[in-house]
Amino acid sequence: MTIHDFRRGLEWALQDVFSTMFNQTAEVSASDDVSDVSGISAIVGFGGKVSGFLALHMSAEAACNIAQGLLGMEFECVDDTVCDAIGELVNMLAGGLKKNLSREEELFKLSIPSITNGQEYRTHAPSDAVKLTVGVTAGPTRFRARLVVEFK
Repeated sequence: MTIHDFRRGLEWALQDVFSTMFNQTAEVSASDDVSDVSGISAIVGFGGKVSGFLALHMSAEAACNIAQGLLGMEFECVDDTVCDAIGELVNMLAGGLKKNLSREEELFKLSIPSITNGQEYRTHAPSDAVKLTVGVTAGPTRFRARLVVEFK
């Protein structure tokens, strides 16, 4: 298992979730291709034979767009419902990643999502972990996905 397997699994999960839930295609690019993504972060940790986390980082506008796509309601600002929707998105993506990678055996279990909303914060990962950050564009929505993995 390599970080390239995780990237392919993440890309598969993004395509699956966005085509199923939003009827959109998710395009993955270099993380620099997506600007202004601060404001909301949703994180799901995982542990087992492989440990790490999947984090989504997006603007308030992107979070509201995602919540609207999932719930069919319009949102002008981030509230508890929008945060729940972003938590559900990261949970679906992590579940898709797990499904795609764990064909032979269960590699990891997932934690519950954690959502951070604000302007002055940073997320950090262990320095020895393998990190992958990609930009994601789906319709009008743009965000970053960060995968951090520690192989045992």
